[in-house]
Amino acid sequence: MLVRRQFLAGAALAAMPLSLRAAPLSLPLLAAVRPLRVAATNQRIPSAFLAVNAGVLGFKYRTLHIIGAPTTEIVLGFCGWAIPSNIEIDAPASHHYDKVAIEFAGLSVPVTFGGARGVTIVGGVPYKLSGPVAAAAFGLANFPRDSEMFVRALGSVAATGRSLPAGTIAVGFGMRMVSFPAGTAIDDIDRTGAISAPAGAAGRTVAPGPCLVLGRVPAGYLAAICTGDSIADGAGDNSRLTVGKGFFNRAAIDANGFAAIGSLNLTKFGSTAGTTTRGLGVSGAPGFRYRQAMLGFGNVLVDQYGTNTLGAVAKTPASAVIDTSRQLWTLARGAGIQKIVRTTLLPRTRSSNRFIDAAGQVPAVNWREGESRDTVNAAFVAARAAGEIDAIADLLPVVADPGDSHRWRSNGTPVYSTTDGVHPSVVNARAMGAVLRAAYAGLVVT
Repeated sequence: MLVRRQFLAGAALAAMPLSLRAAPLSLPLLAAVRPLRVAATNQRIPSAFLAVNAGVLGFKYRTLHIIGAPTTEIVLGFCGWAIPSNIEIDAPASHHYDKVAIEFAGLSVPVTFGGARGVTIVGGVPYKLSGPVAAAAFGLANFPRDSEMFVRALGSVAATGRSLPAGTIAVGFGMRMVSFPAGTAIDDIDRTGAISAPAGAAGRTVAPGPCLVLGRVPAGYLAAICTGDSIADGAGDNSRLTVGKGFFNRAAIDANGFAAIGSLNLTKFGSTAGTTTRGLGVSGAPGFRYRQAMLGFGNVLVDQYGTNTLGAVAKTPASAVIDTSRQLWTLARGAGIQKIVRTTLLPRTRSSNRFIDAAGQVPAVNWREGESRDTVNAAFVAARAAGEIDAIADLLPVVADPGDSHRWRSNGTPVYSTTDGVHPSVVNARAMGAVLRAAYAGLVVT
């Protein structure tokens, strides 16, 4: 079990071993105003609309975020839309926050919006940003890297039905999200510690926010954004971690659980690169514009798309992936992304014996030797050599059979590497996270 990160002040920090402290603050924080960038973990776009039952309009949550770079302030972002299928859809009703607060270093400090405590979140825009909360409000020069921060919020939804956009993880490690009948709220937002729930409250595993946790990230610190499908979103990885699930989120911390990297998921089950790049050159193409608007909050893009573009039924040319990938890279560079990391496409198979061995697996159409998957992966290598992208996270050596990269690795036990032939298991998600983390190590950002 990881040692939980709590901010340590004064003598307690001085007594901490150097190997466990946050990165030294050798970079000037006040020399110039830095752009707002992804500054913490557990940032996800809303991937669904939660069902809101009649009379149960209230909600309250406490979400955990690990600081990924020393920043002098924190700005939160909230979304009035979700991706329930494959395109962005505005919420059918607004939701309102009565109070939001940041809990840090044993204190709770109010978050304001244009000077007001409350705010109504509506669709039609990519996000609503809060006013900045300065580290000075906690008596600090900055929010140190690797320290824990909780966001506490109390609000309500304007209408019943599937109307509340949500995606931020809100279960485990002191996190909680509850829905409750209107008029029964217990207001403990400006306190610290676990949040309470009124009688009749129902627990949820995801919260409506924040979808963004931004800060003035100093030069040299990564602010990572991932575009991808269910593999990057964490399907097959049912672990509960402080940083979320899936290989991208696992890469947000090192093997010891430290050296956090701010990470934002723009991922969605079933999506393709086309769902992000569609409308390229068209102002605000409906259904795809919100994720584009968020790319500017990162300096590193992790691109994982391709699984659903190729599919596994009809033969699909490799160009279907390569062309949209290049569009995405161009879009990202234009938004201010400095470094692009591309992951290799994985095996895709079916099995007659629950993936106990390689012999029982049959690669899908497009995923057999010499077919589109191989062509796509080779094109990524060529793109790296040409300078179109900056690094490749080659995932095949850790997930594929040593003798055949078109089949999943096995160890004689059922579903060791995958349960369905598409999505990596917990074991593989962990190994893939380590590969991505190693790819991060070679990146230099300003």
